[in-house]
Amino acid sequence: MSLIKNILKSITIFFVSTVFIFNTSCEKEVNSNSNDEFYVKYDFEKSVGIGRIYTIVVSYKDADGNIKQSETRNNFSTTIGPVKKGFQAGLNVSDKYPQSEEYHLKLKLKISTSKNNGPFAEKVIDDSSKPRSSASIDYQVN
Repeated sequence: MSLIKNILKSITIFFVSTVFIFNTSCEKEVNSNSNDEFYVKYDFEKSVGIGRIYTIVVSYKDADGNIKQSETRNNFSTTIGPVKKGFQAGLNVSDKYPQSEEYHLKLKLKISTSKNNGPFAEKVIDDSSKPRSSASIDYQVN
């Protein structure tokens, strides 16, 4: 009888320990995410095979969700934040003076994020080799 009691006691202790460890680890995960801060980095690069000088209009969402706009003839990079999980980042670039002729403009867009001041990690890249007059990408921070 004592052998059966010891086996039941061991099983009970194992079960209770497993439930306790599982609940504790889940609780820590939920609490650590509630205070996370993210920074969003927008990058845009252009290359021109031949043709004219391009003026590019760059539009992106700032940390408050407002659309910001900038004009450039060069590459563009900016970082916004802090933002919270769920922030909808967006980057749009377009030729200010599009022409009907074939485009020789190649656009590369990238959105990267940094969590709690960690290193930036690329989240979305549009690096099509197809010439085009505009491109856009979006990413929800998670």
